[in-house]
Amino acid sequence: MRKRKHVLTIAAAVVLLSACSSANAVTFDFANLKDANQATPNSGDFDPNEAGGTAWALNNDWVSSNTKNGVFGGSLSWTVDGITVKATASYKDKTASVIQDHWDSSGKAGLGVYHKKNDTSDDNVSKDETLTLSFDQEISLTGLTFRDKIHKVLNKGSFHFGVDGDAAILRSFNALDSVMGTTFSFAYYDKEEFYLSTMSATTVPDGGTTAVLMGLSALGLGLMGRKRAAN
Repeated sequence: MRKRKHVLTIAAAVVLLSACSSANAVTFDFANLKDANQATPNSGDFDPNEAGGTAWALNNDWVSSNTKNGVFGGSLSWTVDGITVKATASYKDKTASVIQDHWDSSGKAGLGVYHKKNDTSDDNVSKDETLTLSFDQEISLTGLTFRDKIHKVLNKGSFHFGVDGDAAILRSFNALDSVMGTTFSFAYYDKEEFYLSTMSATTVPDGGTTAVLMGLSALGLGLMGRKRAAN
């Protein structure tokens, strides 16, 4: 009877361990935007949470403020499978606006920065501009794709990359090691203007999950001790 009880306990522990350790993998496809419409957002587009509300529709793009009238700031956010990310922007340490550029005849684009009044020609991340993405929980950043100023996939060159307020370092557009954090910054470097096209991430177990995992480990050790004592 005791052996059967141990088997059931171990089986339950394995099921709980599997549930706790599984990570939620998501992709934020910022480039999937064909037509921003403030009144009736397209169901097939990856619209921000603010679509139809505080986000501004400008030339089929979503913008975080009324840049046409010289108003800068605000944010755009997106939620996928319970994970929310908020995008903000700056220019020379001053507040700028985030733009989600639409998919046109040149191809897909993604997120960029506006810092000029009524000027839609500079809608990517260019000199002295920084795009910052902040998550509502700690995540492991597992993948990024970028596009250049003519909407082509960008696989050469570098950008300034910062994590959780640490000093930015140079990273290649075509190489990214998995990195954990809640806030990630992307800034221009050496003539390579870019859009952030997609971002892939997985959730990181919280403190409660970690405690459960530690408890399961202790349970396993306890069962091993009992077995040895019985022998």
